[in-house]
Amino acid sequence: MLVVTLNGEQFQLLVRQNKYPGNAVTMWEIMINPSRFSVLSERFPEDEQERYANDLMIISNEVHAVLARTPGITRLRWWFVGWDVNQTGVRTPAELPWRVDAQELADAKAGRMS
Repeated sequence: MLVVTLNGEQFQLLVRQNKYPGNAVTMWEIMINPSRFSVLSERFPEDEQERYANDLMIISNEVHAVLARTPGITRLRWWFVGWDVNQTGVRTPAELPWRVDAQELADAKAGRMS
């Protein structure tokens, strides 16, 4: 579990291995929630997604950048909790169906995380 701070707000990043039965490939999941909603015990309510979308975009972009340049990590895929298993994940966080307007998407690229 990692805790990062962005714009004065804390977020939890849970990294865990998830090997599905019958699958030869090991998948690692990274779950990101505002600290207000524990990644261990609570689902992040859909009605709060827009409030935190800008910060979550910044964090997701930073995580993606680190993973994309890490040797041995392949097939990065992104999706939201509640993902339809019949749909493939997207390749980058920017391709996710964020519930925000285009200006907030552009602003997300300018944020900084600690």
